[in-house]
Amino acid sequence: MTGRAHGPMRRGPVAWGAAVLLASGLAVSAAAQTPENSAEILERATEAVFHIEVTGTPSDPANPTQEAARSGKAFAIGPEMLVTALNVVGDETEWMLARTTRDEVTRAVRPLSRTVQLTDGRNFRIPSGDVLVLAAPARAVDAAGIMVPDLKLKDYFHFSMCDIVEGQHYSALMTTSQQPGDARSVERLELVPLIAAGYRPGDYGALYLFESEGAPPFAPEPWGHGGSPILDADGNVVALISAVTVTGGGPIVLATPISPLFPGLGPMLAREPENAAATQAQLKCSMVDAVRQVRNQLKSHAIWSIAPRPADNPDEVDIVFEYDSAIDPPNISSIEVRYMFFGTEVEGLPAGRIPHRPAAEDVITLRPNPKEPRTFVTSEIARVGRVSVANYVKPGNGAIEFVRLMIKAHLTTGEIVENRTKYYDIQWSDLD
Repeated sequence: MTGRAHGPMRRGPVAWGAAVLLASGLAVSAAAQTPENSAEILERATEAVFHIEVTGTPSDPANPTQEAARSGKAFAIGPEMLVTALNVVGDETEWMLARTTRDEVTRAVRPLSRTVQLTDGRNFRIPSGDVLVLAAPARAVDAAGIMVPDLKLKDYFHFSMCDIVEGQHYSALMTTSQQPGDARSVERLELVPLIAAGYRPGDYGALYLFESEGAPPFAPEPWGHGGSPILDADGNVVALISAVTVTGGGPIVLATPISPLFPGLGPMLAREPENAAATQAQLKCSMVDAVRQVRNQLKSHAIWSIAPRPADNPDEVDIVFEYDSAIDPPNISSIEVRYMFFGTEVEGLPAGRIPHRPAAEDVITLRPNPKEPRTFVTSEIARVGRVSVANYVKPGNGAIEFVRLMIKAHLTTGEIVENRTKYYDIQWSDLD
């Protein structure tokens, strides 16, 4: 687990931002469970979840939905990028336009009469002048991006493009403070078990309904929870909380899903230059994720052909390991071959492994032939059989019947591929 390195915070307005585009989707994919890495998630939340306080001058003070003071949460999805609920920060239709000292700047920047204050779980506060909010173009989508160019987070959350599954279990990273609108509430974050309850368009539009498992540990206040992430079993974000409300059955959570219908994710991540490629590669259930999984399967799939052949030394026999794969150029840098001899130590007993020495010693590492990069050759296994094992089995009492080989491949990427259930047998008569 890594922490955060804060660079010097600039005290002037930042010059760039990011949009977050979220959309609802159908719940049709595999089930999710409570994250197993809960401790890691809570540790990350200390630095990657923020309390957000917003104050300003509403464009229509008489409108009860345009409150002058609001609060919620935001979570990091990159070194300099946060996500929150749009209803927390509002947009140009909800705040008055602020005037600058120069009209041409006002026309170009169109600053809003709004102040955004961020505080993390360590009570680290980010000045409003270092925060830039750019809401989603579609107001029907309750999500907004927040850019803090000097934040330099080293740990953050990742989106999941997997569909939410109705009836399955998820976890919301929420404050259990009885005053969720207070800045110190971010210091009391817990993983709250939720059950996905589906859509109710007639009541909640495109928001997805989650119900708490058992007595909810959070206070069902109107402000303070919006923007909190909802996580799948892997700790990836599947939705963000838009509102917490109370019905006859108790508190419920309304959330904006991150689904396969999510538009504009690529452009949004492109605004995060230090993390765009890495974040897109980690999008669970995305096309990039699917392609990566296929490629991982291909690069780890090798069809081996193993056979003896006469060695250059007429007194020895080589074992040749050759493989075919869909990856070009060849991607196996070395193989580790574990070998065991089977037969009978005493004539008349059932065949079994001949324990001539500890199994841990029966390992050899081979590197490819420079002229044939998919070929590995060794005469050592046959030599060990003739010198060590054959002498262990006294003539007339038993004999070696075959050699069993298991392969562990080391890829050029540093990964290791091993199938412990796959083995290859060579008759000893072909080696002796």
